[in-house]
Amino acid sequence: MINKFFDSTATIKRQVYIDNKSSYTTVGEFVCNIQPLGEEMSKINEIQTGRGFALFCGQEEQVQETDLVVVGENEYSVKGITEYKMKGISYKKVLLIKGLK
Repeated sequence: MINKFFDSTATIKRQVYIDNKSSYTTVGEFVCNIQPLGEEMSKINEIQTGRGFALFCGQEEQVQETDLVVVGENEYSVKGITEYKMKGISYKKVLLIKGLK
């Protein structure tokens, strides 16, 4: 039911280490909805206004706090993840910061 609100596709990039060198590799894609944080939520989360975003996705998605998420041409660092379950609907809210690696 909540999936009908997901209007974007996100790509998950995860940091991997090979021979003591790190790089990011794509580990999956999922549908989501992404919205900018308001001024108050940015302040609460100690994120510069205009750089914070909330991404909503299904609870089954495997995004982690150390991941990068790409939506369209924009790349975001995952700052936090909260899982919700309400009236039989499960989803994740992912706190993102635009442009950080």
